Amino acid sequence: MRLGLADSLRTILDSLDDSFAVQPDAVRRLLAAVEAAPLKPRIFGAYVDLVTALFDDRTGEAQALLDELLSEDAAAAASLRIVTMDDRELGRGQTERYRRLVNDDVQFVLDPVSAAERAAAAAVLQAALDLLADGAPTVGGEIRGFFREVVLVTNAEGRGIGGASSFALWGAVLLNTDCLGDRLTAAVALAHEAAHAHLFGLALGGRLVENSDDDRYNSPLRSDPRPMEGIAHAVYVLGRMIFTLRSLIDSRALTPAETAQARDQLRVDLAAYDDGLATLLANAQFTPVGSGVFEHLRRYMDAR
Repeated sequence: MRLGLADSLRTILDSLDDSFAVQPDAVRRLLAAVEAAPLKPRIFGAYVDLVTALFDDRTGEAQALLDELLSEDAAAAASLRIVTMDDRELGRGQTERYRRLVNDDVQFVLDPVSAAERAAAAAVLQAALDLLADGAPTVGGEIRGFFREVVLVTNAEGRGIGGASSFALWGAVLLNTDCLGDRLTAAVALAHEAAHAHLFGLALGGRLVENSDDDRYNSPLRSDPRPMEGIAHAVYVLGRMIFTLRSLIDSRALTPAETAQARDQLRVDLAAYDDGLATLLANAQFTPVGSGVFEHLRRYMDAR
C-alpha cells in the first residue's frame, strides 16, 4: 500500500505544471516518509482528496491539499492510537474527511464519544487484543499490522453500523462503542474490519468483481440489498470471522461462558457464509484478484 502510494504521488508531483507551488525538499521528505514506515491515515485521505481535486480541475483545492501533504509529519505513532471523532485528536478538518470517506451509498452519521465511553471502550479493546494475541495470534498480528488508529464513534442517525473502514483511510478503523460490550465481541469486530482492510490491500483499491453496482443482491451481513462487490466483501469477512472464532475456541483462551457465546456466533456466521457464498457462485463475475481470494477462502472453508 505504501509503495503504491509513493509511486502514485511521485507520478502526480512530477506531472504538475508551473501553476502549482511545491518545494523539492518537501517532496523528497514526503516520499521518503511514505516508503519508510507506517503512515497516519490522514495522509491517505489527503491523497485521495488530491487526486479527486486534480481530476476535477479544482486547482486551488489541489494546492491546499498539496500543502497539507508536504507540511504534515506523515509517520504514524509507534503504538495503536485510540481516539474519537474530534479534530482536536484527528487534526484540523479531519472529522469531516473521515465521515465523508467512510460513508457509502447508505448514509449514516458518526459522532464522537464521551470520555467515560472512551475509557470503557479502550479497556475492552485492550482486552480483545490480548485475547487475540493469546488465542488467535495470526489475527491479532494482522490487526496490529493494518491499523494505526482506532476511532471510537457513536452512530447518531441513519443506518446503524458496528464499524467501518475505507481504502481511502488506510490504517484507520472506526468502531461503534455500542458494539464493544465485551472482549469476545470486540475481538471479532476487529477481525471483521481487518478482513475488509486485507481486501483493500490485496486489490489496491480495485475491485473483486466486475458486476455492475446498479445490480443489487441480498447480503449475508446487512438488511439492505448490496452490490456484488459488497457481497464479496461480506462473504470474505464472514470467512475471517469464522476463522477467528474457531481459533479462539480451539485455543481454550475463552471462559466457558465465552466459549458458548463463540459457538453460538459461529453457527450464525456459518449459515450467513453459506447464504452469501450461494449468491456469489450464482452471480459473481470475479476479477483475477477476486478469483484468487475466493479460491483460498473456499479451500479453507471446505477443509473444515
